[in-house]
Order: sequence, then structure tokens, then C-alpha cells
Amino acid sequence: MHNALKLLAVCVVSCCVAAAPTSQPVFTVEKLATGFKFVEGAAWLGPDKGLLFSDIPANTQYRIPVGNRSAEVWLKPSGQSNGNTVGIAGQIISANHGTRNVTSRAADGTITVLADSYNSKPLNSPNDVIQLKDGTVIFTDPDYGLEGRKSEQDSRGVYLLPKGIAGAPLIRIASDFIEPNGLCVSPDEKYLYIAESDWRSPPPHVIRRFTLDLTANKITEVTPAPAPPFAGIAKGVPDGIRCDADGILWVTGGDGIYIFGPDGQPLGLIPLPETPANLCFAGDKPDADLYATARTSIYVIHNPRLAIKR
Repeated sequence: MHNALKLLAVCVVSCCVAAAPTSQPVFTVEKLATGFKFVEGAAWLGPDKGLLFSDIPANTQYRIPVGNRSAEVWLKPSGQSNGNTVGIAGQIISANHGTRNVTSRAADGTITVLADSYNSKPLNSPNDVIQLKDGTVIFTDPDYGLEGRKSEQDSRGVYLLPKGIAGAPLIRIASDFIEPNGLCVSPDEKYLYIAESDWRSPPPHVIRRFTLDLTANKITEVTPAPAPPFAGIAKGVPDGIRCDADGILWVTGGDGIYIFGPDGQPLGLIPLPETPANLCFAGDKPDADLYATARTSIYVIHNPRLAIKR
């Protein structure tokens, strides 16, 4: 392990609800590991395996076991994976910039390509991915991971792979994004949320909400333009997003993690020392820690729900 990834002394950044008395419980931000190039794709493997994440330029996936403060190589080369998710069968599904595909890695290490083209043309650079309860895989495909390679698609789309069947024809469910990025679904899978990460347009940068129809394999925007979008952030662009069991949305932005209610109303902000790109909860319990990948470092937020304004 490189010296830059060695065990760190505990680093806790003091964060709390504004003007809270010192006796009131607060959330804290702890740096777990640093020295990476650009980290992304946080995914919780469970209490027995810990946190998985990608370092895109390093072409490596790392894991930090529970109770540890240093990272170990999980997969190298990784296809320059960006977003990762744990599938319904425990497999790791990854959206890969370098290989321009979406893959599934089984427990025995076998890697299967789920999707690599649309209309017989290569995808752009798959960015983030989720799997639904019925196995359906949905992913975003912006172009900023091409790194000089030519795009052969006519849009930066959002795609659906029915039932997650490898090689099945992809369905493009959105083609009007400038740079689609993070995505997640509500707990009942009624709504699909997608981050628009076009840094070239003026703020606020938005999260769009769609109803999800798996019978017709299509999505419909709840408040299409020119109506206001579901939510927006003031600094930076929305990147990774997660929806918790209460329908609350957690969104990485330029200055930290933004929190929105199911109605899109802002509920709080967790500042971070580095700009976060992705995040995940350590399980579904109300007091679960929240992990964030932020540029060169991995952070864990303890008691993150204390950041919600009541």
C-alpha cells in the first residue's frame, strides 16, 4: 500500500446544527483515508466487508473494511469505474468510463458486461448506475469521461436495461439532459431522481424528478420545464445522490452534502473540507453513518440526520 494511503490519525471536523448548544448532539465528519487521485462510486458492501469506492484516474476500486482506516485494492484495472451499486444478488454493478460499459462482478470475481452500446454504437462514458427490485438496471451516460475520444451517440442519455439481462436491448428513457449524472429512486420506486451536472450553465444546478413506469419502461418528468425543477443547489453541481428510507434526498454539491425533503424543500447542508462526488449510507438503520467520496479523500459522517433542520 502506498504511503499516502497508510493509516491516518483520527481527523474529526467539527460540524453541528447552527447555534446549537454544546450539550446538544451533533453530527461529526471524520476523514478515514486520503492520498487518492479522484474518488467516486461509494457503495456499502455490508458490515462484513465495509465500503467500496472507485479512484477513476488510478483505474482502481478500493475497499475499506469495517473498523479499519486504510484502503486495500479491490479491483485493478477497474475499467476506470465511476459509480458502483450492490445488486439484488449481491453482485457489484459498475458504470465504467474507460471501457465505456456497465458491468456486473459476481462474488467469485466473474465480470459480465451488461451493456456497452445503444443502436449498435458505443456508449459515451457510463457514470452512475442503480438496480431496482425486479432487477432492472438504470444508468446515466454523459460524455465527460470520454477524455478526447469521439462520442458516437446523438445525446447524453439515461438508459434502462430491462430486468438487468446482459446484452438485452437498451431503452433510452431520457435524451434531453446536458450532462446526466447521479441517480436514485424513492423507497417505493415510484420516483426516479437524476442530477443534471452541466457546470457550464449558471446556478442553480438541478435535480429532476420523474415518475417511473416499469410496465411501459418509461419515465415522465413530474414538473417539466418551464416549471421549477424538483430541487437545486447553489454551489457546484449535483453529483452523487441517495434517497433514504424516509424519502429524504442526500445530494453531493460544491460545498458539501445537501439535504432535501420528499417535496424538494431544503432541509440542511453538511459542509465538507473537500468537494464530494458520491455518497452512501452504511445500511438502513436511522443512525447509520454516511460515507462520502470527496476528491482525494474518504469521509464518514456520524449521526448525519442531526444535520436536518427541524
